Amino acid sequence: MLTESFPQVNLSHKPTPFERLDNLSNDYSTNIWIKRDDCTGLAFGGNKSRQLEYYIGHALSKGADTLLTTGAVQSNHVRTPYGALGYVEAAEEILDQLRAMAITPKCFFLPTGSASTHAGFLLGLLASDCAIPVRGVYVRRDAASQQQRVLEKIASVIELMGLDTVVERDQVICDDSFLAPGYGHSNPATQLAIETLA
Repeated sequence: MLTESFPQVNLSHKPTPFERLDNLSNDYSTNIWIKRDDCTGLAFGGNKSRQLEYYIGHALSKGADTLLTTGAVQSNHVRTPYGALGYVEAAEEILDQLRAMAITPKCFFLPTGSASTHAGFLLGLLASDCAIPVRGVYVRRDAASQQQRVLEKIASVIELMGLDTVVERDQVICDDSFLAPGYGHSNPATQLAIETLA
C-alpha cells in the first residue's frame, strides 16, 4: 500500500461499497457506478473521514493531545498534504474492487474543492500505473484556478510520499460547468442532477 508508512487511525468502515446505479445506467444506456463513501460509518458518513484518519494519525505521532481542524480556505486543514493520503488509499481501494469485479471504467468523476480528494485520488491512480482519467467537478472556483490548486497539492503529496510519479497539467481534468452562479448556490443543471440521482 502506498500510504502504509504514514501514521493513521481507523475511523472508517472500509472498503466502502462500489455499486452500479442500475436505474441511472439504464436511463442513460451506459454503466454508472458510485463509490459509497456515505457508508464510512463516521457520523453521517462522507469522504472526510478518509482525510481525518491521516490528520489525526499525524497529530498523534507528534504527541498532540488536542486537534483543531476546519475546512476554511485559509486553514492548515486545507493546506497540508496529509488529508490527500486518504484519497491515495481510496484509489488503491477502488482499483482492488475494480479488479475483483472485472470492471474497467472509462473515467472517474469526483467533486473537488480543497483539492485533497482530486489530488490524492489522481496521484493514487497514477502511482498504481492506472491511467484512467479523473474529471474533477469544481465546487468553489473556476477550472483554471482549481487546476493549479490541484497541481500544487499533488506536488506537495509527491514530496511528502517521496514518489517519483509525474503528473502532467493535462492529466488534471477540470469541469466548472456546474459552478455558476457560485459556491454554495444551485443552478438548474445541479438541481436536475440531484433530482435524477435521488
